[in-house]
Amino acid sequence: MRICLLLCLVWGVAGVAKEPDGGSDPSRSADEATDVTVVVTGTREEQRMIEMPRAVESTDRETIEKRGTMDAAEALAALPGVSIQELNPGGAAPVLRGLTGPDLLILVDGIDFSTPLTRPGPDNRIGTIGLFSVERLEVIRGGSSVLSGAGGMGGVVNVLTRDLEQPDDKWWRWREFFGFHGENRYNFTTLLKYKKPNKRLSYLLAVQRDKFRSRNIGGLFAGETDHWRPLSDRGQWDGLLKARYEGKNYDLVGGYLGMQVKGGGRLDQLTRGRVSRQHQNDQFAWLKYKGRAGRILAHRTFHVAWRDAQEEQVEQLCEGHVQAQVANERRCWNRLMPEEDQDANTGPVPIPVLGTREQSLRTQGWQVGMTGRFRDWGRLRSRVGLLVKSDTVTQAEGVNDGQATFPLPLGATHGRATAFLHGRYTLSSWGAESPFPRSLKLQGGFRAVNAFTEVLSSDHGAAATQRTDPGLVGEFQVVFNRQGRGATWLGWSQGFRSPNLSERYFQGSDGELSWQMNEGLQSQSSNTFEVGSRRKSPRWTYSWSLYHSQVAGLLDPVEVTPSSFQLINASQARFTGFDMSLLLKARNFHHLHQASWTQGAVDRVASGETVVSLHLPPIQGRHLLHLGAAKAAHGLQVYADWALPQTDLHPVDKEQVRYCGRADASDCSGGEAWWTLGARWFWKYSKRAQGGLRIDNLLDRRYRRHGSGVHAAGFNLRSEVEVEF
Repeated sequence: MRICLLLCLVWGVAGVAKEPDGGSDPSRSADEATDVTVVVTGTREEQRMIEMPRAVESTDRETIEKRGTMDAAEALAALPGVSIQELNPGGAAPVLRGLTGPDLLILVDGIDFSTPLTRPGPDNRIGTIGLFSVERLEVIRGGSSVLSGAGGMGGVVNVLTRDLEQPDDKWWRWREFFGFHGENRYNFTTLLKYKKPNKRLSYLLAVQRDKFRSRNIGGLFAGETDHWRPLSDRGQWDGLLKARYEGKNYDLVGGYLGMQVKGGGRLDQLTRGRVSRQHQNDQFAWLKYKGRAGRILAHRTFHVAWRDAQEEQVEQLCEGHVQAQVANERRCWNRLMPEEDQDANTGPVPIPVLGTREQSLRTQGWQVGMTGRFRDWGRLRSRVGLLVKSDTVTQAEGVNDGQATFPLPLGATHGRATAFLHGRYTLSSWGAESPFPRSLKLQGGFRAVNAFTEVLSSDHGAAATQRTDPGLVGEFQVVFNRQGRGATWLGWSQGFRSPNLSERYFQGSDGELSWQMNEGLQSQSSNTFEVGSRRKSPRWTYSWSLYHSQVAGLLDPVEVTPSSFQLINASQARFTGFDMSLLLKARNFHHLHQASWTQGAVDRVASGETVVSLHLPPIQGRHLLHLGAAKAAHGLQVYADWALPQTDLHPVDKEQVRYCGRADASDCSGGEAWWTLGARWFWKYSKRAQGGLRIDNLLDRRYRRHGSGVHAAGFNLRSEVEVEF
């Protein structure tokens, strides 16, 4: 009944609005492209990013291509204030201001892409989205629940798919990456774009194949830390079909995004005698209508979307898995390899695997939403929005050593209905005669949320239950704006997230993946206070933000018995941090400097103690010098990444983080300080061929899931070859 009423309200508002009226550089940051870059994630309307009163960053397709970026996770990791937890080869989750997983929102073209059932925990990954399907990535750091939707407590990642209006004469591309000793990987893409002479109908079809051949942990001169990971191979297919019809006073855009992933072992489970392989098959389709000029609404947008998400996981066990410690890692890997690939040097001929666990989950969901901007009333501009979303478990089965298991109740439903109202009022404006007029604005709004969960009774022990989690969040900002040059803001924002049907969490970097149903768990809410500024001139661009966030009810894994954990709502958690970016520009070279810092503490009710938050990233930074800027055919990038020691850890991390960058580390209380010094030389042989050569003194700082980015020692040499037609 709740859904039916809100759907009627959506179409009722639609009926009111019915009368119509008539070269890039790879070193550039998001702020450098502000003359042409507009963002819609933070304000629900197009706005120059340099004028956005939020901690927002973006990177576009041209920048991604010229940097030699391999996947979406690597593209996000290059942005300030973004940390990456690698879950498996190609599977990575962003960390924004100390929060990850379901506390972040993943959007595709502004539409909620998150799946709260099969992937509700820290593996709410971004890596399944093919990079060639992406036109631009936008990231908002900080609570964004009012305009973006429930769940955006830590921030929002918006994946904008290929733009039908952008020219692109490349219809086929092959990219080859050779890593010594790192990743061996290839990627090829095919693109077909078409637009009618009358310019009303346009469409594109993009297909991408991404393949990890193998991976080594360790590198040149790494000595005993060199480990070959033969089961780290992974294959992925991505497809994007998108079409647009331009009517006289409206646009109709439809899209389909399909992803199929096979492989990707959990590398961090090796020391516990467990290796898991994951397979995902996702389908996401949407239809969006944009129109203008009604009696009340000046602009309105409607969308309907459908998603089918399937996940299979196969876990194989080696000897020693009961004690969670394997003495011979190579023998464990060898046991799981095909017979023709086994290494006789590891010992006697391996016997069959001791045990196998399998599970298959599938959900189907739909959503319908509307946003509209009212006609301006003097200095006031306001907008309204509605969203109804629902996901249902359609398949849930598993096998544990021959015994049937059922990880989630079949037919269980999780959904939410939300509505928001947001406004902006211009207090004063001056300098209209100057090229860069100034203004002082107030803006704010609120969103009402009603989340619900329904579990049907089954023969497998699940009892019929229902729960509702209502919430109300708001935000307010004071903004000083200089048109085309920058913005300074002081703001307060709230976030809200109800517990998913089940919550998944990792017990430390080498820990078990655990499930917990939402019974007994309460909703989380946050209050964030932020001050920030961004400014642009012909020679430099900077942005910075300072924030403090308080989260009530943060889900915290607590050890209830030895090696047994349970999620409990903490009374309060606090996050404080700072992030900055500075770009200095000259005719033939650019300097880019980034730094970020986050501190988090969690107050526990039962024990009265205060602990560090889970997956907390260290103080870290990035510096880049790019020689051969603008449209140069050849160029050199020299860069340095660094992080300070991360010895203050959450108890779960402290107990289970075993890899400290040394092969003989039997105990570890955190991550050591690390730094990366590397260089990349790229050249353009012709219009259709280009390449690059990159060398690093560290192999992979994203190897471990823990936020400290524990590295693998050894030099890494990577070559890139790209051919286009």
